[in-house]
Amino acid sequence: MVCWKTIGERFGMQNTNIDTEEIVENGGYISKLFLNNGKEIDINKNDIVIFVGPNNAGKSQALKDIYEICETKKPSIVVKDIKIVKHAGDIKMFLENISTVNDHGTYKNYEGLGYSFASHSISGYSRDKYYGSARSLFVAYLNTLNRLTMSNPANLISRKAAKKNPIHYVAFDRTYREWLSENFKQAFSKELMPHILNGSNIPLCIGDAVKFDKDFIDEQERMEEYFRYIQTSTGTGRRNKKFYGYITLFNVGLLLYIFNR
Repeated sequence: MVCWKTIGERFGMQNTNIDTEEIVENGGYISKLFLNNGKEIDINKNDIVIFVGPNNAGKSQALKDIYEICETKKPSIVVKDIKIVKHAGDIKMFLENISTVNDHGTYKNYEGLGYSFASHSISGYSRDKYYGSARSLFVAYLNTLNRLTMSNPANLISRKAAKKNPIHYVAFDRTYREWLSENFKQAFSKELMPHILNGSNIPLCIGDAVKFDKDFIDEQERMEEYFRYIQTSTGTGRRNKKFYGYITLFNVGLLLYIFNR
């Protein structure tokens, strides 16, 4: 569970005109846990907290409780309450520069990787003890379902649409694509490519980078040749459990890279 920090740290200042020296941190961190057995745990900024114990000790439940309470106070089992230290940044300015923004006149809707909410839902953010509707912007919870489905191909979106999956960054930004492929090649001696012409989704394919040394009549012919190459040389569609496990691992790595470049 991580509370992300600044625009620069999370999104590399891409698509923003703000001077990085003027940025104030957004988000925050959990500074204290109040357990239901009366015990309290103090946490410093940048601490990494690990829950250790036997099966059914309440480790996963504690994480779930923390995630739920990050939004607002509610009944819980292991963790009774939390204390959040928020940074002083302007959350609306932050959202304007990292989100796909849809202006509806009386309000705006902000969409991005893992979040979607309206401007009026965060009007009391600075006064709220918890993150409220902005929880999904600053806190990530990897439950069993998320871990099992993380390797599934991302749905195909338009280039201007909000990116909802790490693979969308790979598909539409060369920086992420090259980083992912280079790291995959170091580990497995093969490159990794997003198959953006696959149809309704974008699978990641193993193979060599596509490079043509011939001329084409038009762009359509070149794309058709690219599609044939991907289909025949990368094993697209073959169900290899070990391969999909690797993709899960690299999705996690890619997610961390996107948020910290």
